[in-house]
Amino acid sequence: MDYGEIREAYLSLPDNDLYGAYILKTQAVTLQETFESELAQIRHMANDFKVDVDFTQARRSKELAPDKVNEGERLSKQDEQVLQAKRNYNQALLAVELKEAQVRFLEKVYFDCRALLARGEKKIHSDRSE
Repeated sequence: MDYGEIREAYLSLPDNDLYGAYILKTQAVTLQETFESELAQIRHMANDFKVDVDFTQARRSKELAPDKVNEGERLSKQDEQVLQAKRNYNQALLAVELKEAQVRFLEKVYFDCRALLARGEKKIHSDRSE
């Protein structure tokens, strides 16, 4: 199952569907591991973009006003190369936030399905005792 299928199945999961809960739980935990790995890669990419922003801004500041630090800083903040580097960094931060939200949702699916299975197991044992 992919993320969209897990999301759809979770939102329509009846409280008494133990088999569905088991399948969802296993699929969610498997996909969560993959997403956490992807998240680490995206965070690394974001860090690289941040370094690029700092480097580009410092380089352009020096090029635009070699003898005046404050003026170079001000001018570099308006420079298209610096702005593009910042856009790339912001896109990477957005990707991090979106992936984190997906990981949190998969955690919720896992724990909700685990709780549903525990309730179902408890009910089965109490029905057998009666």
